Amino acid sequence: MDRISYNDIDFNKLTKLDYDSLESDIYVDKEKQRIYKIFKTEDLCELSYKLVKLDLLQRKNQKGKMIVPDTTIFDRHFCGTIEKYVPGVNLDDIFIKYRDINHIMKIFLDASKSLQDIHEEKVVVADLNSANIRIDENYKSHYIDTLSYRVENLDNNTVSYLLKEHLHSKNIQPKKITKEMDKITFLLMYFNLLFNKSVNEISYSEYEEKEDEIKCLKKLYDSFKLIKSRRKKIDVPYLHEVIDPLNYKKY
Repeated sequence: MDRISYNDIDFNKLTKLDYDSLESDIYVDKEKQRIYKIFKTEDLCELSYKLVKLDLLQRKNQKGKMIVPDTTIFDRHFCGTIEKYVPGVNLDDIFIKYRDINHIMKIFLDASKSLQDIHEEKVVVADLNSANIRIDENYKSHYIDTLSYRVENLDNNTVSYLLKEHLHSKNIQPKKITKEMDKITFLLMYFNLLFNKSVNEISYSEYEEKEDEIKCLKKLYDSFKLIKSRRKKIDVPYLHEVIDPLNYKKY
């Protein structure tokens, strides 16, 4: 892993992103090739924890589905990272950029398969939300903000607001976030983006009406009911296990 000094960074050549992050100040270079993240914390234990996690993530990202920083920034101590910038949009903007439901479904299915690949590398996203999935110009998904993930026995920093709401509604207080919870969160996110409201706010009749517009929703009805049910312990499939990615033009 490369390493540079904070004092060697020319911030005049960087643009600070208008992005509200509790973790970092985020910059991009003028060529839009690299993302610079300067951590807000100065807690040495937390920074050491991030560095260990970063080393693990680099070794695990064999399938390249995560954007893992490749350069560390030091100013007496570890204080930031640099990673590849992915041209495109975040998943939460796909309905602005794309109008064709077939293109949109292709993106969702790729993101679902990427999530499974990440899980197979023993990584749990935990803070899974549409702002943390970057879609490139070839409709391929890239999971970002990876230092917030749970990696093996190294815990996650944050939890998706969608999952928090779901767990709270069922009075569940988990000791750790699991890949099964990631799968639930992915479907919560999918329904949230399609209906522009949370699953708890979507009525069964509204869901059934939407099926006429988006045919593949019929295949997800059982998962939708399961998520809305009072059952505390549930297991849902990956989106691409229910909807055939090879038939995305039939959505």
